[in-house]
Amino acid sequence: MRSSLQRHRAVCCPNLQGMECDNSPVENLNCLREGINFPGAEIGNLVVADEEECILHCRDTELCVALTFRESDNRCYLISKRGGLYGPTIAAGHNSILHCRDTELCVAFTFRESDHRCYLRSKRGGASGPTIAAGHNSMNMECDNSKVNLNCAEEDDNYPGYDLRNLVVDDLEACVRMCRDTESCLSVTFNEIGNKCYLKKKEFEWWEMKSTANHWSTNVNC
Repeated sequence: MRSSLQRHRAVCCPNLQGMECDNSPVENLNCLREGINFPGAEIGNLVVADEEECILHCRDTELCVALTFRESDNRCYLISKRGGLYGPTIAAGHNSILHCRDTELCVAFTFRESDHRCYLRSKRGGASGPTIAAGHNSMNMECDNSKVNLNCAEEDDNYPGYDLRNLVVDDLEACVRMCRDTESCLSVTFNEIGNKCYLKKKEFEWWEMKSTANHWSTNVNC
């Protein structure tokens, strides 16, 4: 009597003519993040022997770019977005840079020291630019640390309106650096009284400036 349990064999063929597949050794286990889950964006899941077999299944699955392997039951989750739907669930904060690298659309992050919470960002500098907050450390994955050119700075001139955010900084140079770190920031006005820095989302022409004492203004790219 024939067993009702049938053996199955499968071949992955992204190219129907060549019947191509990737049987090379698994060499990217260094990308595994211990204690981290990539939730959401799941294509499917299955029980496997180990992490290597999970990787092979991802290779053989169209649109699979990431995976989560659950050790408790050897279940392999195949994922269609790097880092899952909204990025990794964080077990500890010291790997914030790696978590951002692993998350689609992540370009910056903030790490809160009090509880080791890592906030992944889809915009450089956050939604409207940096704020001063004790116990928080923030980083853009790419940044410009080159020397600040203040040759275009205009003394006693103010760029009116188009503010993204304002905050207190040490000087005009620090203000320009804040603008560099903020997506959509194109110019700044710095008020020497109170050291207030205004981040602007517009490049200004000379005729748009407003004469204002104790203010310095400059386009970041001049």
